[in-house]
Amino acid sequence: MYYFGAPPAGAAAAPEKRKPAPAAPAAGAKSAALRDIPYTKPSDAKNARRQTLDLYMPAKRAQKPPLVVFIHGGFWTLSDDEYGIGPAFAEGLLPTGVAVALVRYRLAPAAVHP
Repeated sequence: MYYFGAPPAGAAAAPEKRKPAPAAPAAGAKSAALRDIPYTKPSDAKNARRQTLDLYMPAKRAQKPPLVVFIHGGFWTLSDDEYGIGPAFAEGLLPTGVAVALVRYRLAPAAVHP
């Protein structure tokens, strides 16, 4: 049960539910980052990197990892490459066994919406 504020007098506290911790990767196992994977034919060869993604993969396990796709907002005018939010996000999830794709995109105002 959840209460806004303090529980009513005499109410028993609800038991805390916790998810089991994910299994840790084997000692010495390393994560891998595959960088600059093109996801489409670039519309502008000069800015081809803008249409790539970086794929962060956790250490090998028996099962395929879940995948989180991270697209930095930046008002469509700022690249995450300048801030490093995506790589920090990915590095934080890798120990839990989650793969992360960091997607880049063409920036406005040079790239306009069709």
